Amino acid sequence: MVRVRALLRRFVLWNKSLCLALTPRRYQPDRLYRRYDRLVAAVVAQRAGQTILDVGAGKWSSYAAALASKNACTFIGLDLDAAELGQNRFLDRCLLADAASAIPLRDGSVDVVISRATVEHFRDNRRFLADVDRVLRPGGRLLCVFAGRNAPFALLNRLLPAPVSRALIDRLMPDRKEHLGFPAHYDRTTFRGFSRLLGAAGFRIEAAEVHYFSSNYFAFFLPVYALSLLGDALRACLGIKAIASYYLFVATKQAVP
Repeated sequence: MVRVRALLRRFVLWNKSLCLALTPRRYQPDRLYRRYDRLVAAVVAQRAGQTILDVGAGKWSSYAAALASKNACTFIGLDLDAAELGQNRFLDRCLLADAASAIPLRDGSVDVVISRATVEHFRDNRRFLADVDRVLRPGGRLLCVFAGRNAPFALLNRLLPAPVSRALIDRLMPDRKEHLGFPAHYDRTTFRGFSRLLGAAGFRIEAAEVHYFSSNYFAFFLPVYALSLLGDALRACLGIKAIASYYLFVATKQAVP
């Protein structure tokens, strides 16, 4: 059994390497995540001494490599997992809390809130955005990137029982099993749904981008990946934002008149 599992792992990882090697860079799934890292770096460079709250910071800060320097900014990491948060050496301060319930910071104490692959895990994004609005100073920014509820992998995630989903991740995505499988609710994580939530919470959308390519979830076997990639290409050609795989938003808290 151990030998079979080892062979399966080698087969899956070989297929994944082949699939990604054959895929043009612009069609790979991390496009918006790389864009997010660059945007965070640009915001940090704009003004020194900002307070930046990283919601769902985890054990590493993906944007750190994109920064020329911290620019005297203070980075506060918030996460539910104390073990992961404790590994993140980039942060200046750590908060152990559930951002979906309450952000334990004073009103108007933050200049920028950033969030990577976290919004899709909250049950109530209206509540989350209301709290983000509370802790941000007037003119403060929110930068977030997250998975859409109508992405193929998100539909499967909601259809499959949790034990089945966990087992498939362990066997078919062994290199990513530590980063996947967390409960996801996809609360209004569509272009229109999240845009409306931002407006209702008092934000003005500066920029919004979508990405349709997410076939890395099916890269365990090249023929399955090829079919999935064709589906991604079709969705991209249709350009229907409601069925995109990923969304990136940059929004500004509007000053109260």
